[in-house]
Amino acid sequence: MPAPDVSRARRRLLVCQGSVCQAAGGLEARVVWQRRVGRSEGHGTVVVPTACLAMCRAAPVVVLYPDGAWFGRARARRVGLIWAAVESGTPRDAPGFLYRRADPEAPDGG
Repeated sequence: MPAPDVSRARRRLLVCQGSVCQAAGGLEARVVWQRRVGRSEGHGTVVVPTACLAMCRAAPVVVLYPDGAWFGRARARRVGLIWAAVESGTPRDAPGFLYRRADPEAPDGG
């Protein structure tokens, strides 16, 4: 697969490709993520495979950057549900939501 062009991307969806995530369905999930995100108009998000994210207990793991939202058990069958929550601005409601970095500029701290 060719390397994604991140030069104009507003956000990056980092998909862990460490060995544990691969064994848990990370390769298949990455393909589905690429299809799903590719259909989203105007969001400026690109899918980027990445090395181990050290969250093996939650494999496969994806991170939405720079939002700082982490999702575990992000298997192919959950991609649509997770992406719908991200698009609606409610990533904490997504299945497998793990963590979101606090935003110091948000009124409630993130």
